[in-house]
Amino acid sequence: MNHFPLSKVILTLVLALVFTPKGEACTNIIVGKAASADGSVICTYNCDTFGYSGWLTHSPAGRHAAGERIPIRSFWHPAEIKGYVDQVEYTYNVIGYINEKQLCIVETTFGGRPELVNPEGILAYDNVIQLALQRCSSAREAIRTMGELMDTYGYNDKGETFTVCDTEEAWIMEIVGKIKGLSRIDPTAASFFRNAIRIGLYVILVVTIISILGVPMASVVAVIASCGVAVGLALQGALSNLAGGIMLL
Repeated sequence: MNHFPLSKVILTLVLALVFTPKGEACTNIIVGKAASADGSVICTYNCDTFGYSGWLTHSPAGRHAAGERIPIRSFWHPAEIKGYVDQVEYTYNVIGYINEKQLCIVETTFGGRPELVNPEGILAYDNVIQLALQRCSSAREAIRTMGELMDTYGYNDKGETFTVCDTEEAWIMEIVGKIKGLSRIDPTAASFFRNAIRIGLYVILVVTIISILGVPMASVVAVIASCGVAVGLALQGALSNLAGGIMLL
């Protein structure tokens, strides 16, 4: 039986407490139409931001007068109006992050380089999601509308991954500053999206702790390398779709 020195155990605990990434990223699970038992497209949303899940918003369907404008309010400071967006003639009924057409849009934040944030933009990720849900009936229409809104009014938020699903298909749209990427989820696949930086930090933390405890690193590196090859092969199609989506945008 192996016995680890007390000093190594204490150092390991300190590293785990100090460097464990904070739970500030959301998680999306997506199941394609051909991968689900009943032929449904499935999309889930787990929001890790503290205090965010305490309410459910409702935007009723309605017709709107020509020239009407929508005030864009700060998410965390609703009294602050950042600008105005032109209203459309008709908007759909929206509850939370799904509308009456079964269009669903959720997100997970990956941050990105702060200098890429557009300081002149007025839209945050939640503004983009709600406007698209109010105006669109399909995933493809929502992707076009989200791009047009961000191009017209500016996107002033961190790097974001949007999951856009309807009853037929699911898409991933990524944006940081003015840079956008797009990928269609394979209908036969089930996948999840989470903050990649947080996952990477977990891997580094685990490897560091293993090293401190004196576990042979050759075996650990071999396992990580094998996992990397397996993930790379599994993502060949997704990366091809992502490249095609960037070219289209």
